[in-house]
Amino acid sequence: MFDMNRGSRHTLLPIGLMILAGILGNLMASGLALVVPRGPAHEILTFGYGFGINPPWVLDLSVMTLTFGFSLKVTIVGALFMIVVLLLYKKI
Repeated sequence: MFDMNRGSRHTLLPIGLMILAGILGNLMASGLALVVPRGPAHEILTFGYGFGINPPWVLDLSVMTLTFGFSLKVTIVGALFMIVVLLLYKKI
């Protein structure tokens, strides 16, 4: 049904790794927020920028309601994880 040739696999792998690294980095930032005492280090490690559709789009069709929303938050730790993964992927 869907034929993935070798080129598309090489395109999807770094994208998947970047997404996974961003998720793990944001989880680590959340953990660091609990451990690191308040101060400049706490602010730097947990700083993040979020964007998306807020509030989500709602389509009420009387019989059913469709809701479409998207939000993304990237922290400094998440961005660092993504950079490290990208550099490691380039070396391989």
